[in-house]
Amino acid sequence: MISLRQIEPDGVLISEGASNEFIVQRTPADISAHPSDTVMLTLLLSGSAFHHHRGGTVVLEPGDALVLDSDQPGIQGYSTASRVLSIRLPRALFTLRTGERAIPEPRIVRRMVTSGGHGPDDERIARLRGALRGRIAADHVRDDAIACLVAACGGKRHVTLARQFILDHLADTGLSVRRVAQGLSVSERQLARSFAAENATVAATITELRLARGRAMLRDPAWRTHTIGEIAEKVGFGSPSSFAHVFRRQYGHSPSDERPRTSETRPAPVRLTPPRRSEPSPWRMPRPR
Repeated sequence: MISLRQIEPDGVLISEGASNEFIVQRTPADISAHPSDTVMLTLLLSGSAFHHHRGGTVVLEPGDALVLDSDQPGIQGYSTASRVLSIRLPRALFTLRTGERAIPEPRIVRRMVTSGGHGPDDERIARLRGALRGRIAADHVRDDAIACLVAACGGKRHVTLARQFILDHLADTGLSVRRVAQGLSVSERQLARSFAAENATVAATITELRLARGRAMLRDPAWRTHTIGEIAEKVGFGSPSSFAHVFRRQYGHSPSDERPRTSETRPAPVRLTPPRRSEPSPWRMPRPR
């Protein structure tokens, strides 16, 4: 990614960049060696992009934005010539404005900017791009940058906390809507409303995260020696059969088909050739004369 313009009013980094095909990866080792301690919003202005994380892959179209924790592992790439606007907040500032400490999984905001350009985010983004081009003082758009990122997280706090609670308790076969609501100290009705705003339900999310974790374990060589039943138990399914049934319904194949095939070289079969008649058979004791 080539950064074309960049400003940093009082610790808030705002940049605009362009690139052809490009991939950047943050591994746990990278994060440990070079922690960022920031939360970032990436707005795709043109082109196409994707972000792969532990829960799956998100594909972005022009106008879409992605909010992610810079200290969570993932792979971000651009499959065509693309242009992006990025906002990066220090974690302390993000926590102060949202009440959240981290973002366990990336959040996508569809059509954050529109072709009409009349929404509140359109106006903020226009001012940010103006500041990057020197037409507006950088200090005057700091609040716009913060507002864009916070708005992208708005209304999702309970959903984010609930997803993290679910991930922390996947092995609990008794995990339910009530259990999650109690863990967050909110009512079931309030939690249901938060998920409904994201076109989701708590129960479906529990199943979704269990399947995603189970699928990742099936693909992980470290779990190759574990049975499917053991993996099913680790992600909270009561039996291997129920895991297999829900897994097939979601992905179209069985859990065993998800495991990578190992190319092991098998020894050639041993063929026993019967001895010639002139030679004593090794299988028969000679008769005494």
